[in-house]
Order: sequence, then C-alpha cells, then structure tokens
Amino acid sequence: MRHLTVLITFNFVLLLALVQPVYSLGWEDKEWVDAGCPENIIGKWIPKSVAALNGNTVTVSNDQFTFLSETGKTGAIKFKKLSESAIAIVLGLGTRSLPTDKEVLPYLKIRPHLVSANDEPGRNNRSQPECLIKVFRYQNLEQVQPDKYVSWDIYQIKKSN
Repeated sequence: MRHLTVLITFNFVLLLALVQPVYSLGWEDKEWVDAGCPENIIGKWIPKSVAALNGNTVTVSNDQFTFLSETGKTGAIKFKKLSESAIAIVLGLGTRSLPTDKEVLPYLKIRPHLVSANDEPGRNNRSQPECLIKVFRYQNLEQVQPDKYVSWDIYQIKKSN
C-alpha cells in the first residue's frame, strides 16, 4: 500500500512540474500579426458553425455588425465598445431595436482564438493560416469572466483575394 501511495504522489508531482500555463493569444502577438490577421475586429467574418447568426457572414464596422437576416434582408446591430485590451474586446449590443422574438445576448467578449494552417494530406506546400476569433456571449456585464459565458462561437476572417 505504501508503494502505491509513493507512486501516486510521484505521478502527481511530475504532472504539476510538466503543466505550463496557457495564455490567450493577443491582437498584437507575433503569431497573429505574422499570419496577416487584423489588429481588431473590423472586417468580414465567416462563422465556423451554422448556429452562429444562422451561418451568415458578418461584416463588422466601427460601430455595427451587418448580416443577412433569415428573411434575406440585411440586418444590423449597433454596438458600443465597453473595454479593449491587448487580448480581448468587450462590446455592448444595441438590442432594443431588434424584434422581440429574437433573443440576442447583449454583451460580447471577442478575442483572437487560434491561427492554424490548413495542411492538405499528401501535399508539400502549406496553405495560408486562418485568422480566427472566439466570440463569447453574456447575459450581463457582471458575467464577463472566463467561466461565466452563456455560449460562444468561432469566426474566421474573410480575406480578400
């Protein structure tokens, strides 16, 4: 029994020694900038899941999101930048002008998520990296913390060719 306790303790200490802290990718990080990713959220973003705004491309300007609605009309949601840091932007959405049948959570936190290469199996060349953002949705400002979000989605920048 004592041997088992020593073995478990050794494995636990080894695990703690090997664990490295994980930091969020920032808007100005070398990996993000070298991939040609934007320095902020302005641009055209393609959702990586159909659930995010029904799979429609979202265009972000200085103060609003523009997207295609379910009826095929162009919709817009105004936003106000509540805070901005090197790793995240927090936005408050103007949800009062939206139809009451649509539930849109009023607060977003957006941060660079990942830059990955799309390598095709069997090919020697590397494709361009993807610029991705992670969009966290919150019910209220007090919840804007890492573990308090209601939902999240991943978006990819649509680069012009």
